Amino acid sequence: VIGSVACSCIYLRVLPEGSGCTVERHNISWCTEEMYRSALRTAGIEDVAVVITAPFEVSGTAALTGILKAYEDMTGTQIPEDAKAVSVRELLLTGELAEQLGSFDASLMVESLKGALEYTSSLSDAALSERIREVAEEYHIHLNDSQVRQLLTLCRQLEKLDDLQLEEKVKEVKQTVEQLQDMKQKAAELQEKAKGWRARLEEMGRDAKAAYEKVSDWMERNSGKFERLWGAVRAFFTEDEPAQES
Repeated sequence: VIGSVACSCIYLRVLPEGSGCTVERHNISWCTEEMYRSALRTAGIEDVAVVITAPFEVSGTAALTGILKAYEDMTGTQIPEDAKAVSVRELLLTGELAEQLGSFDASLMVESLKGALEYTSSLSDAALSERIREVAEEYHIHLNDSQVRQLLTLCRQLEKLDDLQLEEKVKEVKQTVEQLQDMKQKAAELQEKAKGWRARLEEMGRDAKAAYEKVSDWMERNSGKFERLWGAVRAFFTEDEPAQES
């Protein structure tokens, strides 16, 4: 739920049309930048720069309410109550899913379903639940029954927003889904590269250990030869030294 005590502060700047929404956060441990951006789009807010910060780590859920109120005060725009309620619900659900699925997969699921709102209203609950599972499978995401029900409820709430607002969201979301897919792919590629680097370092470590053991073994097996050689060298120089007069 939204925290009962707000410990975060927000900075909001309205940008020229077409600038998009940017979010920066500090000491916010639960809500990600994409979660805020998605929730703001649901509330009909675009073209803003937002900074959320706190003196220590907090979840950041209460900040969304502050952003919505600040936007209304600055622009004189009254955000519909249902849009505000759904945006808050979306933020909370995405955060809950992120704890279980990871932030990338949670945001990807929510945004993908928002992009399908053109036809979800014509589906029965059973058909929509099946579609949610299909979307999850497409992205190799495993959902349990409870998570499917939560996403189903969110879809039904999103469908109740006015048609014009819904149409705009569908257009925006498709681009966001592509960006999230690209980010997830790049993260997976970096993870694979990291595994490769680790394997290479481990291999180098094994090679270095093997070389050290070979050198140590060789030194041990030939230690007697070195001692005899050193003794011969000392003897040679000792024999050539002139006798000392008394």
